[in-house]
Amino acid sequence: MPDPPPNAFSPLYEGLSPEDKRRYAEKCKQLGVVDPYLLPHGAMTPVALCQELPEVTFADIYIYLIQFPSSYMGERKAYKSLDAYKFFLAGKVGDVKVWKKCGSGGGKSIFIIRARCGHSMRMREKPLSLWVAVKEDATVLTGHCDCTAGTCEACSHVAATLFFISKASELIQ
Repeated sequence: MPDPPPNAFSPLYEGLSPEDKRRYAEKCKQLGVVDPYLLPHGAMTPVALCQELPEVTFADIYIYLIQFPSSYMGERKAYKSLDAYKFFLAGKVGDVKVWKKCGSGGGKSIFIIRARCGHSMRMREKPLSLWVAVKEDATVLTGHCDCTAGTCEACSHVAATLFFISKASELIQ
């Protein structure tokens, strides 16, 4: 399956505000990828089959959610997202797939992780779609979710997926 054109965006992009569209396009450009929602399914590896994952720890998640300022939103203090561990424990994260973009010129590889996560309150609605980008050294770069808070890059669904990856990376070590 051929890669999508570099300026292509998913239908989720079309529903964003003009400012959110600008930030989303900038995120994709900085990662050097097309819209992660458009990565071909055949290029993505189910997490259960992955031989390699970044070793994300609670400290990495905390730094991303609380200490690391968003390059798109400025200061970030997403304390509520730390509750996402409960989402992870409740089994709300699923359909996790990974794509590894190898670093060029000795740069670090980036893992694009796509997942689905159940809503916290609306149990009968379809799961949310999200992605998160993590360097091979476990530095969390950015994320996106199609929930209401997803454009801030640090919603509970993105955080729950990071907890999922943290546990999955322990299992393959």
